[in-house]
Amino acid sequence: MRGAIIGTGWGRAHVGTLRAAGVEVVALVGIDATRTAAIAEREGVPLGTTALDAIDDVDVVVVAAPSRDHAALVERFAHARLICEKPLTWDRPPPSLLALAASAGERIVVSYALPFVPSADAFARRAREAGPRAVRVALDVRLDGEASVIERAREIAGHPLALVRGIVGPLAPLAPPQVTLDALYATLAGSAPVALAVGRAARPGIDYAIEVDTAAGTLAWRGQYRVGEPWRFGDDTDGAGDDTDGAGDPWYAANVACVGAAVRAWRDPSARDPRSLTARDAIVDEHALRAALGAG
Repeated sequence: MRGAIIGTGWGRAHVGTLRAAGVEVVALVGIDATRTAAIAEREGVPLGTTALDAIDDVDVVVVAAPSRDHAALVERFAHARLICEKPLTWDRPPPSLLALAASAGERIVVSYALPFVPSADAFARRAREAGPRAVRVALDVRLDGEASVIERAREIAGHPLALVRGIVGPLAPLAPPQVTLDALYATLAGSAPVALAVGRAARPGIDYAIEVDTAAGTLAWRGQYRVGEPWRFGDDTDGAGDDTDGAGDPWYAANVACVGAAVRAWRDPSARDPRSLTARDAIVDEHALRAALGAG
């Protein structure tokens, strides 16, 4: 398979994720010709270009452009196999995108990588097997800029909710959100209710905390990011299954696993990984989050 990447920010990471999956990376597309060519040369990619037409003949396209452009680029390259960074769209999807998502099946994957973190996967499996009765997701964010609490929720909450999807199934909104200046409370549900709380972190970075009430007790898991440091993930109760072992960046490793799962399923449909979210899956969950946040 021959692949191309659209986006020179986080898109650079996908040079490695595609290569790890056995895909030959032949082009990198950006908006600045000089910068894109320099990055392509540094990464050993044959072509750095600003022309989308230059990648029409590749087998795999990774969409890692700014979020506002994701849906249009997915439709533009509907003939290829696609990995789209999250979100597929924050707006109400047009009929053409809904039709494409319905027909594409596994050919379009949206990169929600958190379920591929080993301790997160183990946590979700334990929670499913124990029988979830209620889920609580606490998300505290403090990054560059002064984004509103709704904007913070829209940008970050999709990842922990993708993990929750693996516990309670597809999500739907239950009630209008409660919003203050620095906090937001929303309610969703799958097979069990999901309470989402979004606040402002005390330190620059991101903190996840997920608790699942089951018949056997409460299971908990956490994720933590501090600016300039790798992510830390693990079981919040006893430290078991912590993915920070000094071997590398666990978030990058999760993205390698996510992309690898998509490529394996393209080569062998029987190898589909249930943690992978297709475009149709992503539209369902992104609509649920959008509605839960009062965005319609």
